Amino acid sequence: MEKIVSLEKYLDVSTKFFGVASRLGIVAGGLAFLAYCYKIQYFPEGVTAGDTLALIFISVSFCALYLLFSASLYALGVTLYPAWKLKNWALTLYNKFAKKDVTVIEYVKPDLSLVGLSFFGVLIIAFAGLSTPTSIITLLLCCWGLAVMAATHKKATLKLSEVKSEINSPLSQLSDIQKEEYEKDQRHYSSARYKIAGFALLIPLLLGGMSGKILLGSISALSIKSEGVIIHVKKSYGELIESYGITPLPKSIGKEYMAFENTSILLRGIGKNTVIAPIPGNTGINVAIPNNSIVVQKVNKNIKLTQ
Repeated sequence: MEKIVSLEKYLDVSTKFFGVASRLGIVAGGLAFLAYCYKIQYFPEGVTAGDTLALIFISVSFCALYLLFSASLYALGVTLYPAWKLKNWALTLYNKFAKKDVTVIEYVKPDLSLVGLSFFGVLIIAFAGLSTPTSIITLLLCCWGLAVMAATHKKATLKLSEVKSEINSPLSQLSDIQKEEYEKDQRHYSSARYKIAGFALLIPLLLGGMSGKILLGSISALSIKSEGVIIHVKKSYGELIESYGITPLPKSIGKEYMAFENTSILLRGIGKNTVIAPIPGNTGINVAIPNNSIVVQKVNKNIKLTQ
């Protein structure tokens, strides 16, 4: 019976944690999208009620990818327990010979259920390192920070359990003042656990350096951002693109249109305009084209429009 009650409490805490985590993720996704708009120097105009659904999907997609990213790094951080034990051994030697008293952290021993998830953490670091080698160090620091948070959370949980045992034990003869102090400690450790969990969620966002790539991944998954497409735009906008030194294709979908290949779509499907980067690889220059003046054609890169 006690195991059932304990399981119910665990599920209740887990549900609340993931509820808070998902809300934080959605808010973070919204803020990240605003940061992306600032980066491309364009904020959507004429946003309708239907467009807000796309914004919600972006936030939810960002939240899901971010939680997977954070969970993978957390699992890897805990699984690297032998490395952290080696660090503790070196720190203990330092304390002994330097006569210092640097605190040695008691890290959480890995659970077998985390090993599989930690594999995704390894893949994340490997792929990130291919494009930016320095990100390997940043992500490993992130893993260490999450391992520290796991150890701190476990310590707070043990303290909370001890306090609850003292309060609920039939053998304890506590005065009203002592009971009040224990209840105060109970509130403190219970609050500390949530704060530690919240801070652990922020570590990958602040230290991981991958929030921008996660956002781009969620935007690309919804076809709001596209690379290397052919666009057909009305002549007035085609002439503007041509003024940047971009040569139009010889054939388009009509006489009133001009076609350009290898174009980057920075923002599409939100607001009344589609934002493109006319110069490949340069998102610092963008052109906003009304949705009724542009047609986006996704084709095989090996196929070119010819006369």
